[in-house]
Amino acid sequence: MKRIFLLSFFWAISFLAIAQEKSVSGTVTGENGEGIPGVNVLVKGTNRGVVTDIQGSYSITVPSSDAVLQFSSIGYITEEVTVGSQSSIDVVMEEDIEELTEVVVTALGVSREKRSVGSAVQNVDGETLAQAKETNIVNSLQGQVAGVQIQGSQGALGGASRITIRGANSFLGENQPLFVVDGMPINNANYASSDQQAGFGGGAYDYGNAAADINPDDIESVTVLKGASATALYGTRGSNGVILITTKSGKGKKGIGVSVNSTWTFEEPLALLEHQQRYGGGAITSSPSGFVEFNENGTDYLAPVYSKDGAWGPKYDPSVNVRHWDSWDPQAANYGETRPWVAPPVGYEAFFETGMTAQNSVAFGGANEEGSFRLSYTNLSQEGIMPNSELQRNTVSFNVSYNLTEKLTVSAAGSLVNQGADGRNATGYDNKNPMQAFTQWWQTQLDVNRLEQNQTWIDGTHYTWNPAGPIINDAGTLIGFDPSPYYFDNPYWVRNNFLQEDSRDRFYGNLNLNYEIVEGLSFNFKAMRDGYTFQAKEGSPIGTVGQSSYSEVTRTFAESNYEAKLLYEKYFNNDFSLNAMIGGNLMNQSTTFESIETVGGLTIPNYFNIANSADNPAVDTYETEQAIRSVFATASFGFREMLFLDLAVRSDWASTLPADNNQYYYPSVSTSFVFTELAGLQGVDWLSFGKVRAGYGQAANAPNPYALSPYYVNQQPAFGVPRYTVPNTNPNPELGPEKTNEIEFGIELGFFQNRLSLDLSYYDRTTEDQIFTVPTSATTGYTARYLNAGSMKNSGIEVVLNGTPIKTDDFAWDMSLNFATYNNEVVSLTEGVDNIIVNNTWAADVRVQKGYPYMALFGQEFQRNENGELIIGSNGLPIAESSRKFLGSAIADFTGGFRNTFTYKGLSLSALVDFQGGGVIHSTSLQWAKYSGMLPETAEGDIREGMVVEGVKEDGTPNDIEVDAQTYYQSTWSVAGPNVYDASFVKLREVRLGYTLPKSLLGNLPVRDVTIGVLGRNLAILYSDLPYLDPQGVTGSGNVQGLENAQVPTTRSLGFDLSFKF
Repeated sequence: MKRIFLLSFFWAISFLAIAQEKSVSGTVTGENGEGIPGVNVLVKGTNRGVVTDIQGSYSITVPSSDAVLQFSSIGYITEEVTVGSQSSIDVVMEEDIEELTEVVVTALGVSREKRSVGSAVQNVDGETLAQAKETNIVNSLQGQVAGVQIQGSQGALGGASRITIRGANSFLGENQPLFVVDGMPINNANYASSDQQAGFGGGAYDYGNAAADINPDDIESVTVLKGASATALYGTRGSNGVILITTKSGKGKKGIGVSVNSTWTFEEPLALLEHQQRYGGGAITSSPSGFVEFNENGTDYLAPVYSKDGAWGPKYDPSVNVRHWDSWDPQAANYGETRPWVAPPVGYEAFFETGMTAQNSVAFGGANEEGSFRLSYTNLSQEGIMPNSELQRNTVSFNVSYNLTEKLTVSAAGSLVNQGADGRNATGYDNKNPMQAFTQWWQTQLDVNRLEQNQTWIDGTHYTWNPAGPIINDAGTLIGFDPSPYYFDNPYWVRNNFLQEDSRDRFYGNLNLNYEIVEGLSFNFKAMRDGYTFQAKEGSPIGTVGQSSYSEVTRTFAESNYEAKLLYEKYFNNDFSLNAMIGGNLMNQSTTFESIETVGGLTIPNYFNIANSADNPAVDTYETEQAIRSVFATASFGFREMLFLDLAVRSDWASTLPADNNQYYYPSVSTSFVFTELAGLQGVDWLSFGKVRAGYGQAANAPNPYALSPYYVNQQPAFGVPRYTVPNTNPNPELGPEKTNEIEFGIELGFFQNRLSLDLSYYDRTTEDQIFTVPTSATTGYTARYLNAGSMKNSGIEVVLNGTPIKTDDFAWDMSLNFATYNNEVVSLTEGVDNIIVNNTWAADVRVQKGYPYMALFGQEFQRNENGELIIGSNGLPIAESSRKFLGSAIADFTGGFRNTFTYKGLSLSALVDFQGGGVIHSTSLQWAKYSGMLPETAEGDIREGMVVEGVKEDGTPNDIEVDAQTYYQSTWSVAGPNVYDASFVKLREVRLGYTLPKSLLGNLPVRDVTIGVLGRNLAILYSDLPYLDPQGVTGSGNVQGLENAQVPTTRSLGFDLSFKF
């Protein structure tokens, strides 16, 4: 009986307990209304808890109404809610600003608390980058990071962009930073020659920079390591800074989710040179009418000088009818047609099409307690603004991680990229580039629609606006017509008949093993690879102004890295901490190049094939190999989370250095002091955070392969006999690396609970033992020799200011300003060498010269008196100075960006303005556009009736000598000064308006986080001293900057995007 009573008693107690339990469910969202997956929902004081699913939903059983639910997740402020009588509890979690900025990725992928880092490090999150919707990751960083300068031509399909951090370090070597994706160094090669960068290069195509293969949609965050103290662990490869990219993973997601993103943008030219509309093309002849006069079959005709590429022809007169260029096909119905001599109804601006870019991606991801995965596919489809231009890029990326045991974790990440392009635009001063004619040598009366409609004669003959023209006898009678292009082809015929196609297949990725030996001590091994094959075909058809041709090129690149690290982390008590690492890296890199091209032109029209070569084709091949063996170690000491000291050293053994002297050390030391941890500052409400830091580091830039000893270059065989030669530059067996030493100081402040933050840095950097060539006597068998000599200094200030002026439950205003200055000087060269001329145009050159900034622009100027007035000679023209002088440097004085973001519930609006101050650019386009009479200034008022140049004569009296306008512009073109412009600009870089649909609107649909947006990119040049053109436009990402020549116009993009998850 007692047993029955006890059982009944315990049963009753259990029933009462169960009766008090209740089920609570709800959704956890962020301030933007999106569900947050992976939030821990815990009954406070117990071990009972659940995790929110991919949509942020949860359901949990609580023991009683008095229970308190605790909601916590990394990056958010922990929330607590008493259950009471509620059965449904929805929670909106607020981001923890302090926690979100707490951890950064440092060298070799090591995560550190930002408060402990003693060097300048700046993060850009993937969401901010994705707003740009740029196809090239380099352009996405424009205006986002202090000290980062970017130049590029967004108008060139898949074109190159150049990025530098804290200016340039090397005279002639690489100055762009190292890209690292998930620990793997990524090749960022650009194959533009020095001549191509100066606007020449024989019409070479811009094949872009290789880092453009990185898919922006896969990026979780970008960390920019700027100073040598931060990058010394990368040795010879980190001397120009490092851009660390972390890709997205499935971590933090419970179950499997799918995310979809689709973006469509439409592009149009942003900056186009304007043509004068008062005078036509050609030249004024000696005939009474000023035209070419002739008689055909008893009818008198007038015609412009077709063969003259320029716009110094007769003044427009609608009462005058002339034979235009498209009236000469004897089989066409309009043969012999005349039309009025007037400005064209459709100018060259109509040549450009509306470009279209579509980016569509889908990603699958998920995680559980044992691991995570993410698999994505992205398709990029572009149609350029040039006719018949398109690019396709397909990217498959993966990121997986799995805990094989409690101690062993294996992970892998990588991307497979396939890209193909057709109809890229040629660059620079060449007929293959229509911009050469449009911006420098155009006849202003040309109607572009007629050029499109009349690309060939009926019999297939190339129909150009610039033919040799009519053949007239002494009696003025037409006896023939020569349709051969004189200087230029029809631009539409170029785009439809020239061949350009290329492809690149690439894979980069890594396999990572991490084993926890004991608590705090782990071993990490990573195998990494980056490799691609690039193939290009180019062809010029029979009928072009130049020689017909066809070529094929294949390039390969392969790099492997094997890296092992032993990592130790220990907190000895509440006062001391230690993070240490020791490891090594084995790097092997190889490249190959193969080309074959026709010689003597093609024999069969419209057949691009090596077998169609008129003579034996020319073949060229080469390959390079290099390796680096490295060991490294770091130790980071912390005291009371207040005082930190970082020590690091790396030693490299580089194969491109002499075998008996190929080891170099790269030490660094940095320290930081978080002074707000002092007891006296703990109660200061307005000061949330304060840190001072200082660092020193050394880095290096190794020479290119085969600069140490002679090697042979194969030549075209002669009569079946192989031929070889040696390069013109004498190698140097004692060549060493360029060495960079840098000191850096900084302060970081946070105010008003970090609603306002400031990061201020100063750096001073010197690079010595520069690698360059100097002339040598031809009696040595060489024309130049390698040496280590010279030094260059950089210094500057960087400012990052972030603020949230307004923040309420529904509305927030966030702003971010970054600003950087650049002070550069070439301190020394070597004895007997005054300068290194890096490249030049007709009127200007850029050089490395002692006592001047890097990429110093030199050219002639006009003489002026002490009052700054031009001195005019007896011929009525300004007198040029006898020698070239320094006109400025291509390097900017300062750069920056200012972003504002406004959010109201699910609505967000962001805008980015970026700017540059200083730097100069010489425009060959404007030089020749003036020479050829195309610019409006060459036809203003009555200037073509005679002009008096403002200035004073040599005797000091005001100038009153009249000169012909054509004579003036065609006599002064070689003086660079009038065509050198300040490269400063202010641009409205980006605007985006987005709206996230509320969950209530979606109802029971199986989708969430539906966001729609409209966006604009490169919307306007708000200020620029350079007329008509874009001061940021480049034709390659190499060192040669400051020389513009037939620039492909940059583009303005407008579009929309849609993203959702399920």
